[in-house]
Amino acid sequence: MSRETAAKLLSVLLAAALALALLAPAGAFARAGGGHVGSPGRSGGSSSRGSGGGLSGGVPIPIPIGGGGGGSFGTIVLILVVVGIVLYVRSRNGGSGAGTAAPPVPPQTTSLDALKSTDPDFGEQGFYGRVNEMFIAVQHAWQARDMEPARRFLAEQQFDVLQGGVQEYVRNGRLNKLDGLHVDRIEPVSVTAEGGYDYVRVLVTATVIDYTVDERTGELVNPGVLGDGKTPKTFQEYWTLVRKQGAQTKAEATIRKCPNCGAPVTDGNYVKCAYCGTQMNDPSLDWVLLRIEQV
Repeated sequence: MSRETAAKLLSVLLAAALALALLAPAGAFARAGGGHVGSPGRSGGSSSRGSGGGLSGGVPIPIPIGGGGGGSFGTIVLILVVVGIVLYVRSRNGGSGAGTAAPPVPPQTTSLDALKSTDPDFGEQGFYGRVNEMFIAVQHAWQARDMEPARRFLAEQQFDVLQGGVQEYVRNGRLNKLDGLHVDRIEPVSVTAEGGYDYVRVLVTATVIDYTVDERTGELVNPGVLGDGKTPKTFQEYWTLVRKQGAQTKAEATIRKCPNCGAPVTDGNYVKCAYCGTQMNDPSLDWVLLRIEQV
């Protein structure tokens, strides 16, 4: 039933109740205490969503109960009113007892230039410089089999993925070597805004001599697949970074400084700043690496 139809039906029911009231004997509403109302949770109790009613729980519906024409007439009038209210409420909730969920808001496509409207110090080249800095730090931490030093700018879920990967190398007694690493280019892929956050996805192209050795013997592990230790290879990764809308770019910002107070990141304090106690991988303060996807 549409909201308009329910409203019309409610109007008709109320008009009928009023007409019955005007035609009723004078004694119908004359006796105070001629009946009594049900207590909440009993015959005049509340209706809940779970029971199929259209009214939310906790609101008692008083139904007069008693002898004589006045009691039964009052029951008829109030039942008409309640039926009308139930139909109207259900029409507002999409025809059921529970309210319909609002449709999800799709992400808005924007651009790096648009970020300047709320962050005047934001610059494309400066942003790419930060990505380059993060990229090198992640690869070095991976090679060292300890992602903690990169945790300053890693989202927790991405840190867990990377740390799980390096622990696998530790369990197998292997070292993944990344010699001559350098970033060739960083290209924008998409910039979106959703849920109060900005998301920037870039494609990073880099070159490296990638190989794996046995840490006990120093010998190459499967050089035909994992690298021969001599041949440079180019690879690509999609990186998605996130920052809360309204956050501001700070002068001389770097992953080696706290995004809140600007103090240097000290060894062993890669999550909380040793000076101000701020959680440093907080996207409300600075760009955080949310996701890495290998191409």
